[in-house]
Amino acid sequence: MSHPPTGFRAAGRSGNPGSVPAVVPILAGSDIADPGMDLPGELPPFDLRAALARTNGKSKLIRRLILSFHQLYAKAGTELRRHLAEGRPEDAERLAHSLKGAAATLGAVELAQAAGDLESASRERQGPELALLCSRLEEALDIALAAAATLAPRWVSEPAAAPAPPVAEPVAAHTPAAGYAPAARASAGPQPYILVIDDEPSNIDLLMETFSGDCEVGATADGIAALAMVASRKPDLILLDVMMPGLDGYDVCRLLKENPETSGILIVFITGLNDERAEIKGLGLGAVDFVHKPINSVLVKARVDNLIRLKRAQEQLEQLAAEKHRERLAEVLERAAEKEQLNSKLAQALADREVLLKEVHHRVKNNLQVVCSLLGMQADALEDPAAVAALQNSQNRVQSMAIIHEMLYGSENLSDIDFSEYAQTLLDELAVSFGVDATRLQLRADSARLRIGLDHAIPCGLILNELITNSLKYGFREDHGKVEVAIQACEPGRLLLSVADDGDGLPPGLDISNTRSLGLRIVHILVKQMDGELAVSSERGAKFEVTFPIKPTPGKA
Repeated sequence: MSHPPTGFRAAGRSGNPGSVPAVVPILAGSDIADPGMDLPGELPPFDLRAALARTNGKSKLIRRLILSFHQLYAKAGTELRRHLAEGRPEDAERLAHSLKGAAATLGAVELAQAAGDLESASRERQGPELALLCSRLEEALDIALAAAATLAPRWVSEPAAAPAPPVAEPVAAHTPAAGYAPAARASAGPQPYILVIDDEPSNIDLLMETFSGDCEVGATADGIAALAMVASRKPDLILLDVMMPGLDGYDVCRLLKENPETSGILIVFITGLNDERAEIKGLGLGAVDFVHKPINSVLVKARVDNLIRLKRAQEQLEQLAAEKHRERLAEVLERAAEKEQLNSKLAQALADREVLLKEVHHRVKNNLQVVCSLLGMQADALEDPAAVAALQNSQNRVQSMAIIHEMLYGSENLSDIDFSEYAQTLLDELAVSFGVDATRLQLRADSARLRIGLDHAIPCGLILNELITNSLKYGFREDHGKVEVAIQACEPGRLLLSVADDGDGLPPGLDISNTRSLGLRIVHILVKQMDGELAVSSERGAKFEVTFPIKPTPGKA
């Protein structure tokens, strides 16, 4: 029996007797024969020219693969017949599949065809044809084994107890479950990590030789061992055989893609199945490409290099996007902080403004009260009734404006006032001023909280003061009489302000726009300033109706 050639180390595995032994290629070490030995020009049935083309001219690798072929498949014919005799066609199919791949890699076309025919027949359980196909395969295999033995005849004749050649360099420790993983690097380098999962030793050796210069390469012949290796170190790309004992390639791919931690690993299937359905199934599980056996090392390296470059480019883009996102987030947070700081300053400025405005309204109200007091003192010093009445009217006008500033000073809203409340306050003040019962002055408003802006409040207050004063002076009798004030929205965007009494009414032919009454002239001027309209009627007493454009806003409760 020949011992294993340098470059392979057998890793014992469980399984059916006679199954192809799992082997783990070793990157360290040199050739399987003397370094000076070259391949012959021809070695039928192996097509050395085609094999060299697929391996980029690596003659030592081809010689090693041929001798490994002799080592692994010397008993393949016997094992195939035993599997079929024992009713285990699935084991025969798997061994034939492995033999087909190895033969195809080395260019043994007839042997690969015979193994493929037996594989198909075993899969389809074609019993009568299996014996004939097995005989045909044995014939082709014997020719190939004899040719392989010529490369190292001294190994074939050595005794079985001969020790295996020493490994030139130490390799990473491996077990049947662990396979071969590259030794830990002193520091993380730029080389990508590729994991080869294949139960065909020649494929493992070929792929490890192909990528050993540019990549870190790990290998295993078992799906379960592969999952354990991925769990300990995540590869950049996996070259995964489809047909394997135990967990096949599809199962391994599915489990990796279902796990969020490993779903991003690139998976390239290696298959000898010439079946589009197999490719569709693999791509549907998440694989990115398929490599067909026999493996062309130049082609597979080009494909893998492209995939790795694309992955690195994608990772760089994702990293760049993440950095941009972090920068953008930092800018957003910074702007939010600046905005919050600005809002705080604005809030403080608004608070200061409100305090200032309240103080302004307070001081204006106080000054107007001083004017009212001065007018009252002046009226008390006079004896002429007409002069006293004129001063009292002026005092009431000033008081109507002072009430507005007093309300603004005590309000939370400094831009408008509750005009219903204002009108009631003004009625009460005028009742006191004229010495009449306040119950005879009635206010009717559509809304208990009708608010108008300061630009309308002062002219409206003066108009209301003049019209109520006119009714109190000319529409009242000593024993009876009442004044009714109404405030309501007459149409969208317009307000109606009316003052009516039940007195004797207005003099016939009174022209409001041309009257000697100062109060009515003031009303006419103010209505015109507000783009309003004034209507006067005198059927049952005097009634004044003022309409003007306004946008009333609901006040706060």
